[in-house]
Amino acid sequence: MFNWKSGLLSAVLFAAVQSTASALDVDEIVDMVNSGVQEAVIINMLEQQKLSRPLTAQEVINLSRAGVSARLMEELTSVGNVRSAYAPAPVATYTPPPPAGNY
Repeated sequence: MFNWKSGLLSAVLFAAVQSTASALDVDEIVDMVNSGVQEAVIINMLEQQKLSRPLTAQEVINLSRAGVSARLMEELTSVGNVRSAYAPAPVATYTPPPPAGNY
């Protein structure tokens, strides 16, 4: 028999892990720049996935030294491109089947 509470908890935890796992970090940005990925592609990914957290001053310096363009740096330091720690994770819903019986 399916325990709907454990199923719902599993779905919520899975969604939370997926939400966190897809955020970009500084190392991934540097790897993409060093690999020759076009700036527009990196910006599109940033808009979709956001950064996992705001950049530190040292990270901004390191990104600049890695050759990150001014436009990309502006996007990376934009407040709207950082995931909110308080944003709710997507919640999966479960609708139990109708009770068995004669209709």
